[in-house]
Amino acid sequence: MDAAFEERPKQVGKIEKIVSDTWLNEFGGSFDRVSFNVPVWVDPPPLEGVLSASAGSLIGHEPYRIDIIGQIGEEVELIEVKETGNMTAIGQLLTYRMLFQMTYFGVRVIHLRLVCSSCRLAIELSCRENGINLDQVYDKADGLIKASRRGG
Repeated sequence: MDAAFEERPKQVGKIEKIVSDTWLNEFGGSFDRVSFNVPVWVDPPPLEGVLSASAGSLIGHEPYRIDIIGQIGEEVELIEVKETGNMTAIGQLLTYRMLFQMTYFGVRVIHLRLVCSSCRLAIELSCRENGINLDQVYDKADGLIKASRRGG
């Protein structure tokens, strides 16, 4: 599982960076270690430069990427960051859990978390129903988001 914690840059948009930084400033210290942009896949990626039989060209195998993972002991939390919580984020998290289990070994418990500025009630209820922790950082991030949109 150590491979999941290799050094990688964050790959989030400007507003999502504000949301994730706001959340990490408050809660990031509760993890033993944190990693960003963590790749997961169904099958291991093929060797670099593999030829596609049908097209005769080089193909790449891009993994899916989890925004943030945090580890506490033998437990891992998979974290999706969105400006506004939505159904896509819920689907991503549910899929990431399956793919993480197929990609990395040695994890006893996997938790899911959606971090967003805000979301609608239907998303809150769906998170609760699917065992997804939800953190909304609107009160702390709204001013930074507005300033960013104004170019500040």
